[in-house]
Amino acid sequence: MARIRQLRRDDGEVVPFRERRLSDSLHAALRTAGTDDRALAEELTSVVVLFLDKYHEAEVPHTRDVEEMVIRVLRETGHIPAALAYEAQEKRRRRLESELVVRHDESETEAKEEPFDRQILAARIAKSREVPESLADEIVTSVEARIVRLELRSVGVRLLEALVDEEMVERGLLAGKRAERRFAIDAHAVAAALRGEGEGRLERRLAAEILRGFALSEIHGADVAQAHRAARIHVFGLDSPLELERLVLTTPLLGLRESKLPLPAKLLRLRPLVEVVRQEVRAELLFPDLLSWLSAEPEARGDPAAAVEFLISALEMRDAYGQPTGPRHLLWLPFSEASAQDPVLCAAADRLLSGHGKPSSVEAVLALEPGPSLCPDPLLEAWIDRASERPHSRIVVRRSGDAPLVPVPAEAPHPLRTSLGGVALNLPLLASDPRVIDIATLTERLEGTLRLAGRAWAERFWLQRSGPKQGIHAVSVALGGPGHVQIHAEGQEVDIELWGLPLALDLLEARGGLRPFERLAAVLRLLSYIDYVAMDDHGGVRFRVRLGSLQDRGVRRRFLDATAEAAAREGDRVLQTLLRRDEEPKTMIPISVPLLSKRNQALLEAPFVERLAEGLALPLSALGEGDRAPLLARLAKETRVSQISLLPHAPEDALFEVQEEMF
Repeated sequence: MARIRQLRRDDGEVVPFRERRLSDSLHAALRTAGTDDRALAEELTSVVVLFLDKYHEAEVPHTRDVEEMVIRVLRETGHIPAALAYEAQEKRRRRLESELVVRHDESETEAKEEPFDRQILAARIAKSREVPESLADEIVTSVEARIVRLELRSVGVRLLEALVDEEMVERGLLAGKRAERRFAIDAHAVAAALRGEGEGRLERRLAAEILRGFALSEIHGADVAQAHRAARIHVFGLDSPLELERLVLTTPLLGLRESKLPLPAKLLRLRPLVEVVRQEVRAELLFPDLLSWLSAEPEARGDPAAAVEFLISALEMRDAYGQPTGPRHLLWLPFSEASAQDPVLCAAADRLLSGHGKPSSVEAVLALEPGPSLCPDPLLEAWIDRASERPHSRIVVRRSGDAPLVPVPAEAPHPLRTSLGGVALNLPLLASDPRVIDIATLTERLEGTLRLAGRAWAERFWLQRSGPKQGIHAVSVALGGPGHVQIHAEGQEVDIELWGLPLALDLLEARGGLRPFERLAAVLRLLSYIDYVAMDDHGGVRFRVRLGSLQDRGVRRRFLDATAEAAAREGDRVLQTLLRRDEEPKTMIPISVPLLSKRNQALLEAPFVERLAEGLALPLSALGEGDRAPLLARLAKETRVSQISLLPHAPEDALFEVQEEMF
């Protein structure tokens, strides 16, 4: 039992010493450093208390004394990463206590504000919720931690109460409160739907508004919901939280390899199966080996064009007006000298890469498979040129060390890979804080936001795994159930989409914290940091993260408006000027031409490059002069690049952020 009973705060006030609070802080630091061990935190707390008793037996220790002792104990016991995490954690907490204000009336323009005081809040919780003072202090500590992660400088009374309620619900102290909570619905959106504005059936759009409010209120925590509403992040799929972003369907999953039916009958059976599955997917269905399977079918070689057309007809979905509908269907087209000699694959390239005909929901992805270096080939060059003229075209680079797309031997149960959701980050809004002056302070500010993104993914994951009949469970049942399909908790994909990295870097340059020639190094540091934090454990799951830039025009407009409002509110004339400028969007990742030059080596060998996704596009001219097929083979051999989005009309000196000019 500790002999010390009190602590002295920075303002001189003497407050009770809470050993449990110290243990929670130590546990949080250990968890941040990669050691989620509550017993170790308790043991280290006892050591800290022992030394505090020894050195402050006759006096009340200061809160800074406790912090210094914790850091000393962590360092001397070999937990240096945890010591650094604890130091950063306490720094953020002190900044919170010195800067945070509580707004007492959010409805008025001139809301009454007062400094945040944890002792007053703890006393109110103890009195109004009828809990012991020690428990009230623990609740306040958890609420403080959430506010620190949100990096708020002001908080409304209603949000503060919601955070307290959320913490009490998680502790089982408000069992019935959550079920009675109500959530808001955007009345303007409902009125627009009733007037017939927008697309889709009225019932679907109204249901989407209800689900969006419910998701922010009940599925996601208060801190995630607040960050989404403030446009610091955007959580995709709130109006359809059970739908998957992306689904990878291999031929063993589809049961095509086991079927003994003739080829037309196999493809006819494929259509109803895909039609059921696609109802659970929002963005993309990927078929990585369907064309390879088709090229190996003897019946397809008799009339390759007819076989390819039959396959596309089996996959393609159109509405009553003949327009493509539903998610995109992406067929991987193997890219090699052997492919150029295969009649079925050539027929597929002619059909899918053609610039003529109606828009289709079925598209080709050039899959550069591992093997010997590609030689100049006119047909392969033509494939690349035609692919670059089509929207959403991609080249996927695979290497000999990559996991096989189809497990060998291909026996049930087959692993199912999905993308559970996506989160977009508003980088200019994060950089709008005047304390963000260089890339180091920007990455520090990003940490809390990335943790929120991870929490949003984990919340969506556990919702999917909880057993509803839609989403991932519906897909599993449609594909044959647990005996045929295996869904791993680890390794499911999620997306991080970035908006405004060039603008954020411009802002750092204007503040003097970044020089123009340092932009590439800054991008490498920032994206590596995002990749590192995003790949960490979130809510008990470690996801496979894909990095891309923000594609949704509506979300880009929302982020732009929120950033402009923040600039006006803070009186930031520099940011306002940058937002108003009339020029082409700047490159997201500045590179040199040719791409394989030594100046780009640091970029091309960075680990995050393996996870670049759609939205980071490369003009073919950036590859340099010469035949593109051999250059792509070099790219596969000498770099870590795994995917290239192709655009024909782009600055030749950059991988760039795909945005419309108005943004």
